[in-house]
Amino acid sequence: MGREDLFQMCEGNHVVAYDPETAEPVCTICGLVFDDMKLDFLMDSNAVPKRVTVKPRMKSVDDGTRLDKSLLRVFAKRNIQKTVQERALELYNIVRKRHLQKGYSVSTLTGALIYAAHRLCHVPTTLKECGTVSTSERKKVLRCYRNLCEKMELNAPRLRSNDYLYYLAQKKAVDSETVAIARRILERAMEKRLDKGPNPVGVAVAALYIGANLTTNHITQRELAEAASVSEVTLRVNCNKLEGLLPNIQSGKR
Repeated sequence: MGREDLFQMCEGNHVVAYDPETAEPVCTICGLVFDDMKLDFLMDSNAVPKRVTVKPRMKSVDDGTRLDKSLLRVFAKRNIQKTVQERALELYNIVRKRHLQKGYSVSTLTGALIYAAHRLCHVPTTLKECGTVSTSERKKVLRCYRNLCEKMELNAPRLRSNDYLYYLAQKKAVDSETVAIARRILERAMEKRLDKGPNPVGVAVAALYIGANLTTNHITQRELAEAASVSEVTLRVNCNKLEGLLPNIQSGKR
């Protein structure tokens, strides 16, 4: 459904309220964002917004201040490294100068810029950590990220499973014994080329889960899957791939 369709839903009679995050007046039906203007809210005693007729100006990601604020909000909320923040802002300036932001929502472009900055700085992360929550939004962010890489000729290095291993171990405060076992599992997996695939984090989280089961550091599949932003099914599939390596690892054979 496009913006014109959404506009017709209201027929110009918008239910206007202030967005608590951006402090901007928006329509709660179609999502249109209004310029700062004096709106006759006609609030009742329960503070429920009434329908008002106004002429809005649609804001898009072309309004740089909104994208800028969105980036800074995610930086603060997710405690993102300083080097990654600086790289994301550099990418943001390039995007603005070359007008590459057209066609993307603020949230999609924010996630794509932060994800690209992590990749370029060789810092493991997940799309959830970059500010995206829903599965549909993550797909949009990935498409936006790939398009930006192509148009900006970004050569982002591909992170390997062992990069994600230490990231997840630190995130879940896993003990060194579990990490050592998981690292040995990944080394064997790399020798067997079992780490190849589009989702290296899936292999890393599986190795960490198996390592935790071999020690006293018990972590549930749900906990690790949520930390890695993968499904429990993905975790179990990769566990099945790696379990055949356990006899050789426990005996110390190559």
